[in-house]
Amino acid sequence: MPEQNSDINATLNRLKGILVRRCWWILVITCVVSLGVIPASYLLPNHYRSEAIIFMANPGVSGQYVTPNNTTNEMEAIDTITREILSRDRLQKIADEYGLYPRQRQTGSAALAALMRNDIEVLPLSKNPERRPMNAFLVAFTATDPWTAQKVTSSLISLFIEKNKLTEQQVNSGTTSFLEQQLQSAKDDLDREAATLQSFKMQYLGQLPEQQGENLQVLAGLQFQLQGLQSELTHARQQHAYLQAMISQYTPVNGAHGSDAAQAPGSLAAIQEDLARLRRQRADLLSRYSPLYPDVVAVNQQISDEESQLYRSASPPKPSSESKTVASDAAVAGSPLEPAAIQLRSQLQANEMEIEDAQKQSRQLTAQIANYQQRLTFTPVREQRLEEVQRNFDLSKQHYADLLNKKTQSELATKLAAQQSNQQFQVIDPASLPLKPAGPNRQKIALGGVAGGLVLGLGIGLLVEARDRSFHIENEARAYFPLPLVLGIPPLLTVRERRVRVRRMRLGWAIGCLMLLMLVAAQVYVYRNG
Repeated sequence: MPEQNSDINATLNRLKGILVRRCWWILVITCVVSLGVIPASYLLPNHYRSEAIIFMANPGVSGQYVTPNNTTNEMEAIDTITREILSRDRLQKIADEYGLYPRQRQTGSAALAALMRNDIEVLPLSKNPERRPMNAFLVAFTATDPWTAQKVTSSLISLFIEKNKLTEQQVNSGTTSFLEQQLQSAKDDLDREAATLQSFKMQYLGQLPEQQGENLQVLAGLQFQLQGLQSELTHARQQHAYLQAMISQYTPVNGAHGSDAAQAPGSLAAIQEDLARLRRQRADLLSRYSPLYPDVVAVNQQISDEESQLYRSASPPKPSSESKTVASDAAVAGSPLEPAAIQLRSQLQANEMEIEDAQKQSRQLTAQIANYQQRLTFTPVREQRLEEVQRNFDLSKQHYADLLNKKTQSELATKLAAQQSNQQFQVIDPASLPLKPAGPNRQKIALGGVAGGLVLGLGIGLLVEARDRSFHIENEARAYFPLPLVLGIPPLLTVRERRVRVRRMRLGWAIGCLMLLMLVAAQVYVYRNG
């Protein structure tokens, strides 16, 4: 530790000695450079900075009621407008209008635009533009003439306002036009889907899901009518058999006929007994099952067969027209009950017409029941297809409604933007006329001259010290000679030499103080006058 301290002290003493020996080099060079830089700074042309502040006003209507078409934030909008205004063509027009940079016009439009961009400044005035919305921004231009700076700044402000207005109009018109095209396309799709839905409903009318309940009601009514009609038909057939039996009693018969008639009552009785049994069985089944149950349908078929057999058994063989007329005439002529036979035959004819009409209605009802059963069978298939067609129609309808709502909002936003186009960008501080130059900053130049002169003086002083071969301390001499020094002779000065040395020292101090005073006075002058 003592050796390190001694080395540090030796180094500091050596540096101190160098500064003392070369102080004049440092002082003179510093003063010369500083005093030379200050007059040179006044040879530079003055620059005047004109500033203006533009305030971005909030819309008068809340965005909750009218959604604007332009959703970009303030920072993005200002950046976009700034890039367009600082384009080469626009800057070239401004430079030509106000005759800017006459000496640099030969360098080309690109270099001229670069020079002008360096003199234009656009700054946000909010403290933290990244987190807080920017409500105002500053536009400034620097020129060699205060009036030119003011005019160019005013022109830039006008460009900002016009470009913002034009951008809003383009965004609003473009959005509205796009929505109109999309709305027309959506309307065509909606019309096409509506036509498809209408065509499907017309094609499968009666088989649609919403008609299922109606079809069930109609089917139930038709089945009830068919059941009643079958009961009426059964009764009519029984009546027909009865009338046939009654008429057979009034018809004269021979021996063969007499034997057939003897057998007829037993045959008719057996058929009637079977028919009554089947009807009781059907009534029992209908109490537990529907008319469409397979057992019920089978019993109905058996009943129909038995009724047909009863009808055939009760009806006599049909003779030819001539023999029938003769037999009829003979029967009527030979019968003591001629009016009763005629009445029975008239009832039999009416009964036959009733049976024929009932059978015709039964066939019609059966066909209608089959039609409605077919409708009910195909209803699930049509329902699945209808859901797909209806879903496409609903989607197209919803899409059209959404686009229509957006178009209405866009039109409202366009009208609002047109009404407030001149109110969004408000110039709260117009372009100022600079009375004092904003540059060059001669104070910084003067301080820079002092710093530069000091560094240059130190560098030259160290260079002169390095080229000096004389010994200034005892250690340098000991290091130079290989043998140790055993004798030291101090400087022996005469009285005159001492006086000269004192005078030189005083003169040096006076000159040094004078130079420092000049340097300080020059800095004070620059600080006060810029």
